[in-house]
Amino acid sequence: MVKEVKCERHLPLNITCKENGATFTRGVYLGSGRFSTWYEFANLAEKEIYAGKVISKSRYNSSKFCKKIEKEIKILTSVNHKQIISLVTNFEDYENYYMVFQYCSNGTLHKLLKIKETVTEEEARHFTEQLCYGCSYLHENNIVHRNIWLDTLFLDDNMVLKIGNFGFSKKFEICDGEELYSCTSTTMYTSKEIVNRDNSFKKDIWLIGCVLYALVYGYAPFGIKRRRNIILEMSTYELTLPSFGSEDLKELLNCLLHPSPSKRPKSNEILSFNFLKNDSTPQFQGLLDLQDDILNDGMLEQTLNNVEYLKLFGMVHKLNAIIKEGKLIENQRLEIESNPSSKLPHFVATWIDNSERHDLMYQLSDGTSGIFFNDRTSVTLDASRSNVYYYNFFGLEEICPKTGNPPKFQKRVDLLMHGLEYMHGKLNKMDFITVDKCSNLNKSPVLKEWFRTSRIIVFYLSNEVLQINFFKCHTKVILSIMEGLLSTIDCKNKVEVYSLKKLEEIGYDNKIFSITKILLKVIDIIGTIKTDSSNLDCFNILSGSLNRKSVDNKDRIP
Repeated sequence: MVKEVKCERHLPLNITCKENGATFTRGVYLGSGRFSTWYEFANLAEKEIYAGKVISKSRYNSSKFCKKIEKEIKILTSVNHKQIISLVTNFEDYENYYMVFQYCSNGTLHKLLKIKETVTEEEARHFTEQLCYGCSYLHENNIVHRNIWLDTLFLDDNMVLKIGNFGFSKKFEICDGEELYSCTSTTMYTSKEIVNRDNSFKKDIWLIGCVLYALVYGYAPFGIKRRRNIILEMSTYELTLPSFGSEDLKELLNCLLHPSPSKRPKSNEILSFNFLKNDSTPQFQGLLDLQDDILNDGMLEQTLNNVEYLKLFGMVHKLNAIIKEGKLIENQRLEIESNPSSKLPHFVATWIDNSERHDLMYQLSDGTSGIFFNDRTSVTLDASRSNVYYYNFFGLEEICPKTGNPPKFQKRVDLLMHGLEYMHGKLNKMDFITVDKCSNLNKSPVLKEWFRTSRIIVFYLSNEVLQINFFKCHTKVILSIMEGLLSTIDCKNKVEVYSLKKLEEIGYDNKIFSITKILLKVIDIIGTIKTDSSNLDCFNILSGSLNRKSVDNKDRIP
């Protein structure tokens, strides 16, 4: 069931700061916070990439919220430390507030743990030491952060930790009588003094302890999901550490997570603990190798963080050229590629949406099956049913057996096998199998992104295929970026394939005109918002024109 909510107006591709004239080109979606959305921002004139924080005025237009943003900017502009993320500039327009930060190409500690699950004590020491340096600087300047956790700690190109997200931070004044109580920290990291309205800097010390605990053990010290339960537990808790881990580590954790704030060390005192006295710097070989393959976007042409997305957004120019340079012609004059079925790329032939529980099951036109899980990992089975592949959060591939895997992973393989039998027995099969001879891929593609609305579902595959399925008319639209072909498959499996180059040179009919408009809209949405169907209802207005019985000729697919 698709959740129906109102979608705010999406962000334009180019955003200009009127104060200094700088123009930022919006790249891919990076993530969302409680009040903000993050994108890559590229200053093409300076050839620099930044992280852009966008806050909608329409959603948060109260004077109280405006003061909150002003306080955050005031704090960020007053600090200058190598362990604190740099605010490059800030501005606003009629619709949004914008903050432009230095770009941290290695993501956050949260993403690091998604890859490694836990880190070594040496690596944890490295990050904790840097975190303490940053907190000491903040506390010396009377600033309490109040929201330190894995998703607010960023890693730059050299794996240097940067404290970010100052939305809940406060600065004490000598005569400051303002009460700072607010249950703003992550629920499972909530400190006892937040519950008891203690306004000291010791709440940051507690959060440092939670981060260190999560790095070493792979989970938070308190995994309670309900806020009312965490508040109850915080008033009576006793910390119990796992049996493994060095004595120096346990000594530090017991002090950082002491129930009495007065018994916790100050941020500069933490550095004197035995656990942090080792001066060795860990080697992050595995993560840096992964960065080179997946996360490194130091070159300008990789502004969108992934070359596949760069090519997808490059199609905007070609599709616009079809509309602007081409001309509307009669359908009889439109040139269709001969032997169209042989020119189809691999695409999603059947699918089952179980995303409310855990996954989307799909089968490609070459017989390959896969599951795309809600945590953005995937498991696939090739057409011969011989090889199982696992893809982690960042798409790193691993070949694995069908049986004998660790329980957590084996469950995912079993889900794939069970879903495969269901699709073979219940869903309609294609009348042909694609070969994708023009592709330079050595094996079948995998699903990279997907979203759905009440009228369409959209897939983006690693073979640079963007696919749109319309529910009511059962039409598939398949855009092959690699081959420059636009294909349609109707409800009777009739295939038509068009060359984008010929459409621009010769012209288009009403159907192609409508398809091109929708493709442009879908590409814009992929780069504007998180691929979550609950945020896409504004698109139903456009896609709905394909599903109504009586529509304008320009908007109708027969």
